[in-house]
Amino acid sequence: EQTKRSPREAATTMPPTPLRDNLNDMAARTTRAAEKARIDAARRKADEKVRAQRRAADARSAAFEARKAVATFRCRGDGLRRCVNGRRASFVIDAPHKGLAFFAALESATHRYELDVVEDPDGAYACSYVVAAPPGQYELSILLDDEIHVPGSPFA
Repeated sequence: EQTKRSPREAATTMPPTPLRDNLNDMAARTTRAAEKARIDAARRKADEKVRAQRRAADARSAAFEARKAVATFRCRGDGLRRCVNGRRASFVIDAPHKGLAFFAALESATHRYELDVVEDPDGAYACSYVVAAPPGQYELSILLDDEIHVPGSPFA
């Protein structure tokens, strides 16, 4: 028995042919390749996010360890207790960790100087400064990560 099809139905249903089968296979492969590329890109993005989170956790862990060890840091140098107007003064922070961020400030009742503390190649942290202000009492504060005073800080 042959069923009758409407002309519209006949136009949308094409009989299978080798060319049509080949085109369908190519379309399926293209779709699979595009989908695979999207999945691979999503995997790479997720992997990079995990790596970034691990790097951040490692950095936080190193900073935490340094904060615990702050009691072992030692400051030395004539610039901790004395500075003469117009003359260079300096100090060194001996810390067993690399890559730390120190903040130093020299303050009086009327003046404030923020000092740069740089890491030396040998692992110590050094600061050198010149004061060009009126004589008087100054206080030198040295902080790790702008939060924790190193032993002896503030120096008068």
